[in-house]
Amino acid sequence: MRQIPTKTEVLGIDDAKKSGAKSQFGEKYGDEVRVVSFADASIEFCGGVHVSNTANIGSFIITKESGVSAGVRRIEAVCGNAAYKYFREQRELLQKASTEVKNLDLIAGITRLKASVNELKSELKEAQNLSKVDLVSSDINGVTVVVEEYPTGDIKEKIDALKNENEKLCAMLFQVKGEKVLIACGVKNADAKAGEWIKKIAPILGGGGGGRPDFAQAGGKLPAKLPEAKEKAIEYIKEELN
Repeated sequence: MRQIPTKTEVLGIDDAKKSGAKSQFGEKYGDEVRVVSFADASIEFCGGVHVSNTANIGSFIITKESGVSAGVRRIEAVCGNAAYKYFREQRELLQKASTEVKNLDLIAGITRLKASVNELKSELKEAQNLSKVDLVSSDINGVTVVVEEYPTGDIKEKIDALKNENEKLCAMLFQVKGEKVLIACGVKNADAKAGEWIKKIAPILGGGGGGRPDFAQAGGKLPAKLPEAKEKAIEYIKEELN
């Protein structure tokens, strides 16, 4: 906006350095160098092409900054007509966002939405805690065995919790979600393998899965077969532990 004209000079290397011109780190220069300056705003050693006047640049908008290698950063930017187009796109984006959050004050709208999300998360967590059931367990040769349906909550987290609560454990939990069944299986300090156990049971529910000896997951698509799957799961683990 100051419309500073470009000044280009070819100077001896010593005179160029005395002028205060900036050089590129790691570059090697000869006895004479080309110095490009824009009044007191910028003065550098440079062999490249420049605008004749700073006003030609127009707005200069940094769009991205990233690391290229150790100690080296890359700046990507737009200027001139490209910057004008960028501004227009950003304005349209802000207008669309304001419409989506139904608030002329975009920040206030986002803050309201975040508060609503946090409130809903809190209500959901409370509802899940209230709906959690006490899981029935049995003892088979000193190993705690749990084969149950777990209506809500994270079945993997529940398996981890059961492992923490029991020294020896074989647990398989089922959770129905619409037309699908999720299965999680965990074994701790027992003569059984979670991956093999779940491979025997998942097909009953029309699915498949697998995993490690201590933990496995699977899915199925026949929730109506859940009673049969639970029965077979108990039969299988009894044979393994006896």
